[in-house]
Amino acid sequence: MTYINEKMETENKIIEITKSMYNLAIKSDNEKVIELLLKYDNKAKVFKKTDSYELLLTACKFNKSSIIKRLIEYGVNINEMNSEGLNALMIASQVGNLNIIKILIENKIRINERDDDNRNALIYAADKGNLEIVQYLIKKNKY
Repeated sequence: MTYINEKMETENKIIEITKSMYNLAIKSDNEKVIELLLKYDNKAKVFKKTDSYELLLTACKFNKSSIIKRLIEYGVNINEMNSEGLNALMIASQVGNLNIIKILIENKIRINERDDDNRNALIYAADKGNLEIVQYLIKKNKY
């Protein structure tokens, strides 16, 4: 293996380990660890729109509103998307947490963003039968 390949392999392992540390901290609702990681981590990987650590998406998936607020305070890209084109609002609409949806909308997430299957947060909320969220999204966006 060449030096460049070894270096890339090492970098990929570091990225995976760091992503795992973030995910564990989010799942356990450990804001102090999140703060520490954000303070010393590679900001380029944390704050990108795509191919990032997907911290905001993970926090939405696990209903961690305090972590979401902290991530937004640190400047995580509120419009980050995963490999399927889902953003935090779509995930929060699936999970059914109106409080998180309000936090995201107050912080200017793009409401009309569509994923790779041309679905948006409103469609995800309707599919899950989250009537309160459907009504809120319609009111906020005037679909």
